[in-house]
Amino acid sequence: MKRRLLTKDYQRIVLESFIMPSDDWHKYYLNLIETNYQYNTDIIEQIETILNQWIEFYESKVYGELVPFKNENGKIEYVGINQIFGVDENGNKTPINMDNTFYPFQIKIEGVIHDKSMNRYFFDEQIKIIGTIKDAITLKNNLIEFEKKLPEPIRSYFKENPMPEGFELSDLEKRVEIIGQIPELLKEQKEKLQNIINENNKEEPRKYTIQQYSLAYIFDCNSIGESIPYGSKTELEKIGRKRNIGKYSPNTFYKAINKIFKEDEDLNIEKNLVEIAGEDWKAVLIELTKYPEELKKYLQSKQL
Repeated sequence: MKRRLLTKDYQRIVLESFIMPSDDWHKYYLNLIETNYQYNTDIIEQIETILNQWIEFYESKVYGELVPFKNENGKIEYVGINQIFGVDENGNKTPINMDNTFYPFQIKIEGVIHDKSMNRYFFDEQIKIIGTIKDAITLKNNLIEFEKKLPEPIRSYFKENPMPEGFELSDLEKRVEIIGQIPELLKEQKEKLQNIINENNKEEPRKYTIQQYSLAYIFDCNSIGESIPYGSKTELEKIGRKRNIGKYSPNTFYKAINKIFKEDEDLNIEKNLVEIAGEDWKAVLIELTKYPEELKKYLQSKQL
């Protein structure tokens, strides 16, 4: 009997997956989601929530509570109290990735306790499987909406080739192939479908941090020889309102600029740029700049 699932039901679903072979995970989750989706359209999100709670629990056991740690640059970071450290080529103490560490859990189902050792990659694989099913659901919903808009002569063709009942991605991809086989009648609709598929598969746009927005502004100023009003809350907030700084407030922009200034890092050293804006710092600067040609010449002059 189909029904609305409760939190305890989702917990039971996830726990039962833990004690079965990993080769069965995809079919197990797919069957449960297909069976319960009609009355529980948020089933994917609910399962992801439970899995993320387990990931947090795992990390609390393996890494422990956060404690301060001074890195090779003398800056304070926070690592787990159980963190294991190695030594790099310069003799600096560096944290070692512990995600491969297996931690023993006791899984209780219907009064029976199952001993199971799991590492971070165990949970990541489950998250990946749930993500694949989520993509299939999105694709199917897009296909349904698309087919509703097709002209009647083309819709009649689909009556002989009904939509797959479940959310198996390979079945839905075959559905896309069928649509691609329709002759000239489908030429215009096929282009629209490809747009739907591309929209479904495209990568999410880069989400910039306030540090990246701030560094882009600093480099823009350096590129065109414009002074930066460090410390001036009024001026920097005014600039923040004019520039694209995403979801962040002008005040946050002002604080980020001043933080970079107070830390007094040499912005001509790539390592410092990576710490501020990440490994893709150069791509970020190019994407956010208002002066692309000037920025390019400036970076070349600094051999960055």
